[in-house]
Amino acid sequence: MNHKKRFMGWRKRMPKKTQYLVNQVLERIVPEFERHGFLWYLDFQVGANVLPLQKREGLEWPTVEIRFVPKGPFFRIEFSALPEQCEDMSQKQIQREYANLACAPVWLFLCRKNSSGDASSGFGFFGILPTVILSPLNAIKYLKDWRKFFDSEVDAAVGLLPKLFEIFDKQSYRDWQDLPFGFINEHVFLSMSWKIRDDFEQTRQSKSPDTNLP
Repeated sequence: MNHKKRFMGWRKRMPKKTQYLVNQVLERIVPEFERHGFLWYLDFQVGANVLPLQKREGLEWPTVEIRFVPKGPFFRIEFSALPEQCEDMSQKQIQREYANLACAPVWLFLCRKNSSGDASSGFGFFGILPTVILSPLNAIKYLKDWRKFFDSEVDAAVGLLPKLFEIFDKQSYRDWQDLPFGFINEHVFLSMSWKIRDDFEQTRQSKSPDTNLP
């Protein structure tokens, strides 16, 4: 099914604030990726709440998924590069034409420092209680003028895109594939990798009883 139609249909069903945030991303963030050669391929295999962008060239395909979370709302910019053969969580091989970030060797989030100094991988509003705890000033800004607040969040995301494009240009993600779960630096969070998956499976098997024993 045409993914762009699925995404636009999902957007129309969302509340007004979510629609506004999505529209700002479409108008201000997507063109930046397009200027760097990324395209929205209609056959991309991902959920309706995700906006996928990809460069289908070279040994590895730079891939970005802008994932919207309506409860808030907020979005994350997730990224990696897909080799010719990808793998799902069960280690089943998948051609990259049918893969997404969950099948990449490493799955990364773009981050920024929030007003309290903590790194955050989301842009938008996370709900009253989390925002009051993490940044009371942001809660006040949101309640005063939520449109202006979302505009400033999109500004923050746009300001980080040069760092993301630099990561792709330098292929820095290759150096991060064996690192543990967590922040690599203040702008990159490692969510999952083949190594983390394999280590988890080895640990699980080592704790399982040996059914072959008499």
